[in-house]
Amino acid sequence: MVGMRFKQRRRDPKTRSLEFCPAWLELPEGNRQLYMVDLSAKGARFRNPLAGHPLPVRPEQEVAVTVKTPYGRSRCIGKVSWTEQDENGEMLGIAFTEPPNEADDPLRMLINSPIC
Repeated sequence: MVGMRFKQRRRDPKTRSLEFCPAWLELPEGNRQLYMVDLSAKGARFRNPLAGHPLPVRPEQEVAVTVKTPYGRSRCIGKVSWTEQDENGEMLGIAFTEPPNEADDPLRMLINSPIC
């Protein structure tokens, strides 16, 4: 995205930048659509495209996210590491607490993919 600048918060040097992976954050009041913009074995960064509609999450809150990858859908559990707002929406980092470990899990396949 041109013009979007966010502070570098990656903890894993093997982070994969992604063009577009839709995701759904599971919240008590209903799911919110996000986009996963990068991914590592330790966590992922997501973009909330709704400027002016911040997500009702806080750091250290446990959340579940379902991500649609080129390999299929995958659900993971993690904790919100950080959130950041700007005029284009909101970014948030989620550290996996229950990452997908099965070799055939779509998110694991994306992490291990030599193409990305």
